[in-house]
Amino acid sequence: MITLDLEKALDSVSREHVSDSIRMLGLESELEQLMLMFLAEGSYEIVHKGHYGVISGSKGIKQGSEEAPYEWCLTSIMLLGRLVKMKGLRWVQDHIVVYADDFILRWKLHSVTDLHRALQEAATFISTLEASGLQVSTDKSAALLEITGGGSYQVQQRFVPMRQSAKALSLRP
Repeated sequence: MITLDLEKALDSVSREHVSDSIRMLGLESELEQLMLMFLAEGSYEIVHKGHYGVISGSKGIKQGSEEAPYEWCLTSIMLLGRLVKMKGLRWVQDHIVVYADDFILRWKLHSVTDLHRALQEAATFISTLEASGLQVSTDKSAALLEITGGGSYQVQQRFVPMRQSAKALSLRP
C-alpha cells in the first residue's frame, strides 16, 4: 500500500486541467460558463497598515471559495478518468482510494513479478498527477510493504534501500 499526500494540491493544480474537468461534464452552457468564470477570476485585494495591493492568481483552485470543493472533485474525477483510459475501470476500482487530496494505491502481491508491476503502476499514477501540475510530498507520503517467505531479505534489500537514515521504496525497479 502506498499513501500519497500532495503538496499544496489546490494551489498547484493546473487551471487548464480544472477547466477541462468542468467541460467534460457537458453542463448547460450558462452553468459551464459561470463555473469557468469563477475559476478564471482570481484577484485578491489586500489592505495592511494603510497599504493596498492587488494580487492576481493564475493557477490553482481558490481555497475558501464556495466552488472550490466541486472544482477539486471534478479534478479528481478527471485524473481517475485518465487512469481508466490507460488501465481500465476495474484496475482503478481495485487499486485506488481517494480521500480529499490524498490517494491510496493498494495491491495484493504474491511474487516479485507482482511487485515489479505494482511499482510500475505507482510510477504511472505519479506521472499522471505530475502531468496535471500536482506534486507528491515525499515527506508526507508512505509505503507499507510486508515481505515474507524465502528470499524476503533479498527482495527488501533490492526494493527498499536506506536513504538518508530512512527506508524508501524505489519506484524504478
